[in-house]
Amino acid sequence: MAQGNKSRIIIWTIVGILVVLAVVMFVTRPKNVGGKPINATGYVRAQEYQFKLLERKAAAAQSQFPNAPADVWQKIADQIAQGRTIMAEMPALTDQKDLRARRDSVDNCQAVGLQLLTSVTGKKAKGNAGGK
Repeated sequence: MAQGNKSRIIIWTIVGILVVLAVVMFVTRPKNVGGKPINATGYVRAQEYQFKLLERKAAAAQSQFPNAPADVWQKIADQIAQGRTIMAEMPALTDQKDLRARRDSVDNCQAVGLQLLTSVTGKKAKGNAGGK
């Protein structure tokens, strides 16, 4: 009977040590907050294509809806220009936090441009509004 208790104590001691080690490793592990790193060059290339699509859609819609307010077309062009200005600075950056902030700004510019286009045409513009 004493032999059974002794092995049970050893097993539970080992289990307890493993649990403590697992908790310590879990608490002290580095936090990967942002997901995978952003490839700035690839992102800029992809978003430039999306902005070209948005320009083409806006030009087609402008010919279809000539009575739409001119300021809407200017706002779309401003969003595209703002997005391209932000993207021009991205390839030189290395800080992932800064890249994520700029990516979010570019995505927002594109989303606003698509929303403005949708407000004029009344139909959802297909495209990568989120960029993710």
